[in-house]
Amino acid sequence: MQEFLIHLVIVVLMAGVLLFWAIPFIALAVLFFRRTARVLGEPTRLLLACAIAAAGIAPHFDAYRQPHPIWLRWWNGDEVSAGYALASFLITFAVVYGQMRLLRRHRHASAAA
Repeated sequence: MQEFLIHLVIVVLMAGVLLFWAIPFIALAVLFFRRTARVLGEPTRLLLACAIAAAGIAPHFDAYRQPHPIWLRWWNGDEVSAGYALASFLITFAVVYGQMRLLRRHRHASAAA
């Protein structure tokens, strides 16, 4: 549990760096969300857009506990186990999706008022 909390604090403190590396994925997620409005319903579009963004943000830690996105590790030829990558993606996806649901709900509530 202590190891998890250490990694959680590191991710929170290094969130700016992770988001910087994820800019192409976030831009792709926004583009996907906007372009598929006629084809998919909003819940499906939000789910898939959050998955695209989470794929760009999901962190992997090196020996010095410095987080880098998993895709960047693979791009550099580093080994990342599939189980670790999946767990990191799922946790990141849950955080991104939860945050977007809260933001969408707040946006709809303020628009109705």
